[in-house]
Amino acid sequence: MPENINGYTDIYGLLGYPARHSYSPVIHNYLFKKNSINSVYLAFEIKPDNFKECVSCFKILKFKGFNLTMPFKKDIIPYLDKISRDASIINSVNTVVRTGDIYEGFNTDLDGFIKSLEEKEFNFTDSCALVLGAGSTAGSTVLGLLKKKMKKIYLFNRTADRAFELKDRLRKYFDEEIIILENLKYLGSEDLKRIDLVVNCTSVGMDGLSGSENMPVPENWCLKDKFVFEMIYKPAETMFLIKAKSEKAVIINGLDMLVNQALASFEIWEGFFPDKKDLMEYFKNSVK
Repeated sequence: MPENINGYTDIYGLLGYPARHSYSPVIHNYLFKKNSINSVYLAFEIKPDNFKECVSCFKILKFKGFNLTMPFKKDIIPYLDKISRDASIINSVNTVVRTGDIYEGFNTDLDGFIKSLEEKEFNFTDSCALVLGAGSTAGSTVLGLLKKKMKKIYLFNRTADRAFELKDRLRKYFDEEIIILENLKYLGSEDLKRIDLVVNCTSVGMDGLSGSENMPVPENWCLKDKFVFEMIYKPAETMFLIKAKSEKAVIINGLDMLVNQALASFEIWEGFFPDKKDLMEYFKNSVK
């Protein structure tokens, strides 16, 4: 956070419900201070019924930019002047920037996801993935994999209709194979062996849930040698990651995704990509 907030301090924010648990203020206020930028970033926990009025206030107060988290990534679109192609394809915006009086939306979840895999040296060529979930985060995930020419993508959601809707939206732009699983038990052992990457985009395993709700895949699945990507970052190690780690999988947790998508948002707002190494050291010490 800037040491001297004044009448020229630009305001950024996060809109979500809930939002107060987010680490985004920690990340962005560090980046503003580190780079001597006179800006501040705050979390705004807004009930869905008040979303329209909140966006109006942001515009009246001329917020420089803001992020969206659940459940507002689609709700924001009608209030924007334009959105990026990726955000349009999956109908999901998580980053907004103001230029003059023009508000433009982007989706940096996709960038954060792909960057996190690249940092682990994942090989996209001729690989297969299983994506769990069909919400906004899953949409960004599948789009990112399609853009990287993933060979085959399995998609599972408890409500199969939502998975089919996501597939129908994406097949307008890509020819790569997307297979909907209506039950994970239908995935044969040979198909499971061919899967290189498993991504959990659901809330299963999040703080507050218990029992069987802590594991998004069948307990008897072997995850050895696979890449396992967990979007959840609270707790830092879900039961899914603990299982994957014990079976010698390559694991990636939600903090990697959170930081990488935040850096991409920062670049949109400020015009340059900040140093990640110093941020990660500060961030890990701040959230212990």
